[in-house]
Amino acid sequence: MEILRGDLAAILRGSSGAEERFGDRIVALAQDDHGVDVTFASGPTERFDVVVGADGVHSGVRALAFGPERDFVRHLGAYGGYFTVPDPGDLDHWFLMHNATGGRVAGIRPGRDGTAVVSLTVTSPPARVGREELTARMAGAGWRVPELLTGLAGATDFFVDSISQVRVERWARGRIVLLGDAGWCGSPLAGQGTSLALVGAYVLAGELAARPDDPEAAFAAYQRELNDHVAAGVRMPPGGVRMFAPRSAAMIAARAWSMRMMTRAPLRSVLARRFGRADRLRLKGYVRSVSGPGIPRS
Repeated sequence: MEILRGDLAAILRGSSGAEERFGDRIVALAQDDHGVDVTFASGPTERFDVVVGADGVHSGVRALAFGPERDFVRHLGAYGGYFTVPDPGDLDHWFLMHNATGGRVAGIRPGRDGTAVVSLTVTSPPARVGREELTARMAGAGWRVPELLTGLAGATDFFVDSISQVRVERWARGRIVLLGDAGWCGSPLAGQGTSLALVGAYVLAGELAARPDDPEAAFAAYQRELNDHVAAGVRMPPGGVRMFAPRSAAMIAARAWSMRMMTRAPLRSVLARRFGRADRLRLKGYVRSVSGPGIPRS
């Protein structure tokens, strides 16, 4: 079963029951033995039982509670830009990808409501990479790139970010805990970020429900349950960025050959093991039997 990212986001938002606030962010955290005072950029300070930082690779919660980004985020040598274009009509449910010399990668996959999602990746040391830089670097890359760059010029949802890994040894500090890319991220090259975040959310909620009066113990149990699974999930594929975005024509040909071989025995079993990791995790069936501050009884 395959679910488009936008459809999955709509499902989760529609079923969470959470209050949603847009255009705001956390600017200060102060915790004690009984809760966390959270100050928002819009002005107010509110008190919560726990704070979950699920705000991605460049997590603001992690920076406030755990320390500067440089202690946890490792740049892998590339940047990726993403935006939507009208569906060209010939994708047939496939993600199409093209490598060009100079460490350049273009991709397009089906989106929602008659759109397609484009990704443009270039190798680069830490730098300021934006729309103009991507356009200049991708020029002359062939394939569908000219029409994709035309779409980039008019895109209103363009987003660019470094391709990075996140490693945090301990996911919790007191009543503040990290979830998903904020606490662990293998980068888009490793994949599995969405599934790891969903599994993490399930385990975190379950452990909090089992220990509503002791969040620090719940956070410790959450990490024990997931440590090995996360470590396997964020492991980079062989070659990393150099294999994903080869610089020479010879390396591009070698990469294409290796990908073809991955679909055939005996290497097919290697691919199956990588994508079958989730099947080996046995999740607990959590039951919420008591209620605590901020945790309704069910």
